[in-house]
Amino acid sequence: MRTRHSRLIMPLVFVALAAGCASPPPAAPPVDSVAIKAEIMKIDDAFMAAVASRDTVALRNYYAEDARILPPNAPRADGIDAVMASWREFLAIPGLEMTGGCKDVIISQAGDLAIDLGVYQMKFTGPGGTPMQDVGKYITVFRKTDAGWKSIIDTFNSDVPPPGMGQ
Repeated sequence: MRTRHSRLIMPLVFVALAAGCASPPPAAPPVDSVAIKAEIMKIDDAFMAAVASRDTVALRNYYAEDARILPPNAPRADGIDAVMASWREFLAIPGLEMTGGCKDVIISQAGDLAIDLGVYQMKFTGPGGTPMQDVGKYITVFRKTDAGWKSIIDTFNSDVPPPGMGQ
């Protein structure tokens, strides 16, 4: 009887010892928040330059294939083709000038997502040739890919109240 129990217990003891000797998984490399923030700010500067020059190729490279933009007072655009259609329409606004940039970057613990919080100022020609301007803020969510950081979600809205809703 004792031999029979020994035959059953010995393999269990061996498995328990082997499991105890296994190495823990390697630790994830530390996230370099300073480098990520600098990279996101550089991408943001390039984005503003692309808008200023109406460079749709550069804008296209800014976004991931599955990107979404959520513009104010317009339907959400899902996927790169819809995103670019929205940008082509936006860039056609007469007299468009846009400046602004990143004010803060929030980085995920794993370092694979970054949230760009920024502001913008915009001037354009409205109906009847009326000069108009807008100021607002934006949030862009970036995902780290093999091709670098790509925008996956982009939304913005005005700080200026709609006509008739002034403060």
